[in-house]
Amino acid sequence: MTVDHLVGDGESVAAYVSWSGTLQGETAVISGQDVSIPVGQRDAEWVGALFFHVECGKIAEVWPVIDRLGHLMDLGVIT
Repeated sequence: MTVDHLVGDGESVAAYVSWSGTLQGETAVISGQDVSIPVGQRDAEWVGALFFHVECGKIAEVWPVIDRLGHLMDLGVIT
């Protein structure tokens, strides 16, 4: 995971991040579901934004917005 941009204002923080990885195995858990990955499709890159609410110097809430479509396309699950 790479944090590409990080912005904070008061108790709010926003981060734009990118992930990359190589799948090891025949399935992956994506959004809580087991997904079968086609043979030969092992590398993936995807992006997302994470929004944080901070209280007393600690993260109190997180709202992720992740590009699951791009992730599944890279893995060959969706064409």
